Amino acid sequence: MNFHLLEVNVNLRVLEGKHSPEQVVHGATLMHPDFPIEQMVRGKDAATRSRLKQELWQLQRAPTEDIQYVAATDGLRVLARTENALQLAVAALCERFGATLSADVPSVRYVYGAQVLEPYMEIRLWGPVPHLDLVRHEVESRRGRILEIDHSVSGFLVRAEAPLARLLGCGAELDVATSGSVALSTRLTRYVRIDHDGPEAA
Repeated sequence: MNFHLLEVNVNLRVLEGKHSPEQVVHGATLMHPDFPIEQMVRGKDAATRSRLKQELWQLQRAPTEDIQYVAATDGLRVLARTENALQLAVAALCERFGATLSADVPSVRYVYGAQVLEPYMEIRLWGPVPHLDLVRHEVESRRGRILEIDHSVSGFLVRAEAPLARLLGCGAELDVATSGSVALSTRLTRYVRIDHDGPEAA
């Protein structure tokens, strides 16, 4: 399994120097590249789709740092910086709209151009020392690379990086395996060129 790392800063130049959400990532264009994961929510009927359009207007008036909402034909695309932020935002919409709303599964936002790029995340995990081996195995099983481990009698801190596609569900699985005693945070650091088996292999 071979893949080349490209140091592609996610704070990329904005086209024409304007505050446009469309930015260039290694020669390819991606809308909102700082938001590497998204989920589509759809209205099941015309009335709900109309309400979603009104909801979009309200949401855009009060933007948040971790979420971006984009209009779609039959609903909203919810873009997020992290899986956890996405889950919270979609759960809030589902709570407000109830059974009249459906949500697709979350999807990773790849950059398609002459080369396909995937988002890579920095991961920080901390918790009690007895769970350190489990955490190391979890990271490595998700094609992650451990960058730093710091531990003492009071606990450990692991810093690593991994492709976002492999990290989906990691937080929930660790919660179950450790009874919620290991915390996880992620942030987008770069896009990496895929040259092994394509995005589906991530």
